[in-house]
Amino acid sequence: MRELSSEQRIERNALWCTALFMLICWRWKGELGLFSSFLGSILVLISFRLWRLLIPFFTGTRKQPNKFVLFFIVLAKLGVIGLFIWLVSTKNSTEPLAFFLGLSCIVAAICWEAVRDYFGK
Repeated sequence: MRELSSEQRIERNALWCTALFMLICWRWKGELGLFSSFLGSILVLISFRLWRLLIPFFTGTRKQPNKFVLFFIVLAKLGVIGLFIWLVSTKNSTEPLAFFLGLSCIVAAICWEAVRDYFGK
């Protein structure tokens, strides 16, 4: 079995945190909490994956396209995220604390990976 990179371990741990947070929110707020936590988690995981795809262009390890194209891709990502949050909060009934708990799954995964790297495997 090959060793996963730190970004892949972060994504794997974020998926585990997502499952844990969804279970907590489901027990705490029912189906609405489950749905809200799922939306927050999916939003942040998609954003993290997009950053993973764009980082090599910013660091110069891949042939860099026009910087304005990268700028507009990042700007469009932020616009889509903002539009998504606005649509979810106005059109659907969501539980805000469960939504923000779902958003924090990537933070928990990054902290776990930092502790793992600090203390060794």
